[in-house]
Amino acid sequence: MSLRPLGQTGIHVSDICIGCWAIGGPFYDRGGWMGYGTIDEAEAVACLHRALDMGVNFFDTSDVYGCGQSERLLGQAFGNRPEVVISDKFGFVFDEATRTVTGQDASPAAIRRSLDASLKRLQREQIDLYALQLWDYPLPQPGGPTTGTAAEVFDTLDDLVAEGKIRGYCWLTDDLDRVRYATSRRHCGGAPQLLNLLESNPKLIELCAGKNLPALCRRPLCMGLLSGKFTADSQFADNDMRKRFGWNLQSGKQATWLKQLAAVREVLTRHGRTVAQGSLAWIWARSPLAIPCPGFKNLAQLEENVRARQFGPLSGDEMREIERLLQRA
Repeated sequence: MSLRPLGQTGIHVSDICIGCWAIGGPFYDRGGWMGYGTIDEAEAVACLHRALDMGVNFFDTSDVYGCGQSERLLGQAFGNRPEVVISDKFGFVFDEATRTVTGQDASPAAIRRSLDASLKRLQREQIDLYALQLWDYPLPQPGGPTTGTAAEVFDTLDDLVAEGKIRGYCWLTDDLDRVRYATSRRHCGGAPQLLNLLESNPKLIELCAGKNLPALCRRPLCMGLLSGKFTADSQFADNDMRKRFGWNLQSGKQATWLKQLAAVREVLTRHGRTVAQGSLAWIWARSPLAIPCPGFKNLAQLEENVRARQFGPLSGDEMREIERLLQRA
C-alpha cells in the first residue's frame, strides 16, 4: 500500500480510503431515508479492524452518518490509535435518539460543538481532516461581511488547527469556485469530489493537479452500481436511499449506466479483477492524486475493495479503450 500526503498537513495516508457512510445505518431527514439500509454493527467493526490489518490507515466518516453511529463504530474499533487517520465532516444538526436530521449550522459555535461531540464519539483527541459538508455554503464577497460565509468557517477551522483539535480541513462540494476557495487556505488537505467511471468533473481533477492536492473520491463505485452486482431487476429496501431517490434500473439514468457498464465490463475484469476492482483501478489511472473512498456493508465487500490495490491502475491502452466504448454506449 503506497502512502500519499494530505496537502501540507504532514499526514500520509493509504491510497485507498474506507468510506464509513453505509455502516452508520439508516437515518432520516425531512425528505426521507438516508443511508444504505440496515447493517450488522459487529461485522462492521470487524471489517474496520480487517482494513487496518490489510494496510489501510485512512477512514472517512461524518457526524451525520447514522446521526453519530458511524463515528461510534469507528471509536469502538480504533479509539485514539495514532496510526489511524480519520476524515470527518460537519454542518448538519440532528437528533441522535431518533436518528433524524433537523437542520444545518456552520456557525463558529456550532462547529466547536460538532467537533467536541465527534471527538467524544470517536474516542479521539484530534481529527485529522475536518470537512465542511454544506455544499452551497456562501462564499465571502469582496468588501462584504464574513459572518455567515466560508471565510468565517475556515477562520474557525484555522483556530482549531492552532489549538491542536484538528490537523487539516477541506470542503465537500463539487462547485469549482468553492473548492478553489478551500484549497487556497493554508491547512487544506485535499479536495473531496465526485469521481467514478461514469461521473466526474475534469476541472476539479485539474485543480487538484495544479495544487498537488489529493482528490478524495466520493462515490467511487457509483453508489454500488459499479460493483457489478445489479441487474435491471434489482430492488432496494425501503430504508435504502437509492429507493428514496428513485433509482430505476430499467429506464432512465441508472439503466443507461448499466448499459455503459456492460460495454466496458470485459476491460474492467481483465487480469483477474472484479468489476469493482476494475472501477477502482480506473480511478487510480485517471489521476495519480486520486484516493477512492469506497464504502462497504460486509467483509466480502471490504476485502474486495482493498485487494483492488494489488492490481494497480489500468493501463493507458485500457483507459483509451474504455473511453471509446463509453462514447459508443
